[in-house]
Amino acid sequence: MQQQMARDWEKIIKSLILLCFGSLLFYLVISGQLRIYINPRFTILTELAAAALFSMFVVQLFYSRSRQPDDHNAPRMWVYVIFIVPLALAVLLPGAVLDASVASSRGLSFNGGNLASAPLSQAFASGIDPGGSAGQQANDAGVSKSGTIQVTPDNFVRMVDAIGQSPEDYAGREIDMLGFVIRNKDFAPQEFGLIRFIITCCTADASPVGFILKSKDAVDYKDGTWINIQGVIEVDNYDQQVVPVIEATSIERAAQPSDPYVYP
Repeated sequence: MQQQMARDWEKIIKSLILLCFGSLLFYLVISGQLRIYINPRFTILTELAAAALFSMFVVQLFYSRSRQPDDHNAPRMWVYVIFIVPLALAVLLPGAVLDASVASSRGLSFNGGNLASAPLSQAFASGIDPGGSAGQQANDAGVSKSGTIQVTPDNFVRMVDAIGQSPEDYAGREIDMLGFVIRNKDFAPQEFGLIRFIITCCTADASPVGFILKSKDAVDYKDGTWINIQGVIEVDNYDQQVVPVIEATSIERAAQPSDPYVYP
């Protein structure tokens, strides 16, 4: 009798796990919080996964209500802990946007590629061709050959890549960009990094990429502060590499965007 009750409870637990996982994915999609974790282009796959889990829940619920032949093997309730623990953590630990402390630990890129390891072609599986000319990449990003360069979420990856690989071609151009402040031990007091996280698949592969910025008011902006800047692109050396540096002409504090990440 006790064994039969245990089997009944096991069926209920299976049903609840499927329902909770499906509900969690559905909530992340409709609340917009899914963007905290993955690239939005995978939203449809998440929606399909949620639908599949709900379907499995219905099947499992029907199965649990039907009479089944007696199974003399004792149910192993402890197996379901590996499903219950992630669900509990997802509920108890709210999602958080990647910040400056995470950026510092992942290594900063100020030349269109990762200073410590791979070039941008390996970092972003998005059809970007770092072997192309800077002019071609600028054209692909929708940037004119004259006037102020507007770095937007839509052209961020291509524009940072193009300028980072051929900074001489952009020297003297004005630039307008939104990002957050980051520093490392090699920066001078009047310098800081202006970066954003690029998400290829999910936050596990997030890459902090941007430009070095110079300003006499640099000390007024703490790490993690979102700012909108206008400035002029210059060429300088950083960590034995030629990199673009922005000489700021205007800095304004800004609110963190509703979607703080950019995507290739």
